[in-house]
Amino acid sequence: SNEDTLIGDFNAELHKDATSAGSFEEDYASICSSFNIVPCPFIKISANKATCKIINCVVDLSNWRAMLIAASTVNSEVKDFVFVNCALTKQHIDDLSIALEKLGIIHALRMEYITIIQPTEGDSISEAEFWKPILNGHINVPYVALKGCGINDQCVKDSIPVLSENLTIQALNLSDNALTDSGAGALFSIVPLISVMR
Repeated sequence: SNEDTLIGDFNAELHKDATSAGSFEEDYASICSSFNIVPCPFIKISANKATCKIINCVVDLSNWRAMLIAASTVNSEVKDFVFVNCALTKQHIDDLSIALEKLGIIHALRMEYITIIQPTEGDSISEAEFWKPILNGHINVPYVALKGCGINDQCVKDSIPVLSENLTIQALNLSDNALTDSGAGALFSIVPLISVMR
C-alpha cells in the first residue's frame, strides 16, 4: 500500500532542486521508484508537456506528493494543473500550495468538482479553510477555477479577507457552485482589489 511509503518530509524533498531528467513522466517514475510508490495511472501530462492532469480519481498522498515533486523539478515544463472529479484532503491542498509557491508562476490551476475528504478524527474543516491555501496570495497563479466544488455563500463570505489580500489572481472561476446573489455580492465588493475576476 502507498500509505506505507508516504514521502515523509515532503517539504525537504520538494526543495532539493533536482534537475528534470527530461520529462515529467521520467521524473514522476523516478520519484515513485525512489520511494517504492506504485505509480497512479490517472496522473497524466498533456501532449505539449505543460499541463499535469488528474481526472476521476481518489489519489493517495504518496502519489500526489510524487507528482508535485516531479512537476517542481528544475527545468520542468509544467505550467498548468488540472484536477477534475477528485477526492482530496486538506493535506493534499496544503502540499499543492507549498509546491505552487516553490514553482513561482503557474498559468492556471483548474480544480473542478473536487470532493473534500473530511478528517476521520476531530472537527470537520470548513470549505473556506480547505481552499484558503489556494486563495491566500502566497502562490502566483493568475487563473484559478474552483468549478463545481460545492462552494456556497458562506464559504465566499468567509474567504473575503483572504481574497482581498490576494494580488495574483486575475480570474477566478466559481461557476457551477451553490452561490446566490448574496455570495456574488460579497465577491463584487472586492473586485477592485483583484485585477480581474470572472
